[in-house]
Amino acid sequence: MKSRLGREACPYHRRKGACRECQYQWSTYRKKAPSKILAATEKLTKEVIPADPASSVFDLGNTIGPEHRTWKRAKFLQQSRLFFRHDMKSRIIIYGRVNNENTKRAYGSKTDTYRVFQKRLAAGDPPSDWNDLIKPAAPVDLQ
Repeated sequence: MKSRLGREACPYHRRKGACRECQYQWSTYRKKAPSKILAATEKLTKEVIPADPASSVFDLGNTIGPEHRTWKRAKFLQQSRLFFRHDMKSRIIIYGRVNNENTKRAYGSKTDTYRVFQKRLAAGDPPSDWNDLIKPAAPVDLQ
């Protein structure tokens, strides 16, 4: 959004250049890590994964244990992971978890995204059973 002076303005506070209140920098927001993560997550959930959720590219193997082999993961931006499950019969994909900046992939770390997700699965959140998993899920229109 451009102001009357031709300089870019914060769309929230209508100020020129960098907005001190929200730390908004209109010209560089696409370069920031949160914007890149959001864009990559959106592309994965709307295009890449729905195209072929059963692809071997998404297989976890025994990384989080053999009892959780039904879960898949998509890798993006080096240390980021998106965990999901799918059912080909009903054509449903349920996204279970996206790691944040505190749980990036770091082999052997206490905050490794695989270790954190494995602990959550062991605690039953999200549930391992497909029927229990699908109960609270809400449909999303991707168009």
